[in-house]
Amino acid sequence: MTNPQSTSQDPQSAAAWIQTRSGVQFWPLEPRADGVRLEDIAHALANMCRFNGHVREFYSVAQHSVLVAGEMRRQGFPSNAVTAALFHDAAEAYLPVIPRPSKGAWKEFGLIEATLLATIFQALDIQQPSAKERAAIKHFDDVLLATEARDLLGPLHADWEQPRAPLATTITPWSPADSKRIFLEAALTVNSPIENVAVRCDRLLSRLLSFHGPVCESLKATIRLIAEQTIARQAVDPLEVLALDNIGHTLDSWDVWETANSEESPWEILPKT
Repeated sequence: MTNPQSTSQDPQSAAAWIQTRSGVQFWPLEPRADGVRLEDIAHALANMCRFNGHVREFYSVAQHSVLVAGEMRRQGFPSNAVTAALFHDAAEAYLPVIPRPSKGAWKEFGLIEATLLATIFQALDIQQPSAKERAAIKHFDDVLLATEARDLLGPLHADWEQPRAPLATTITPWSPADSKRIFLEAALTVNSPIENVAVRCDRLLSRLLSFHGPVCESLKATIRLIAEQTIARQAVDPLEVLALDNIGHTLDSWDVWETANSEESPWEILPKT
């Protein structure tokens, strides 16, 4: 059993990796979809402060993302656009946060960020927004920026530019724990429960492509059966959802095991989500 990431990195980039909350070895500059985990993104964004920490009290990137997505949802945009809004800053889970005014000075960083975000969208099966939807996400991103500046920063400098008017409501910051929980809830409830099961099955099958053996084939068959039965009856079985959770936890444990061990192993996998 081999780790597909560790065998493909060249010597120069081999050290340019980070370990995520789930224990995955991840290369931000050479991202792979099979290294992306929703829980890692939610955890990192929930512990990351907006405005580089220059706020009166902690306010997370995760909360910002949920509020942008909430505005998109209130305006009646389809679920795929709402999901794209929720994950519009997801690359910051793996890269340092650079304030918007400074990003223009580092064009290469913008390309790295865009590549990483595209990989995240691919991994989580998020549809790329249309031009109209991208414009709307940018609009509400600016609206939240204005609202956050009003509610969370000190007195604004005279040179501060507000491209949009702030929301009428006042922002109350969430704790990191609440930010993570609400972000995950938002990510899993944008679509219908049936759509969520189908998406989870697709993601688990994609992750299993990295592994081989009879246990893996059995897991693949179980996942396909759950997807087929859910679609056929147009209803979600809680026990099947629990089974998908357990399979996911198993794959997480395999990823961690591979990160900590040599490239070659006779060990033939077992399950966890």
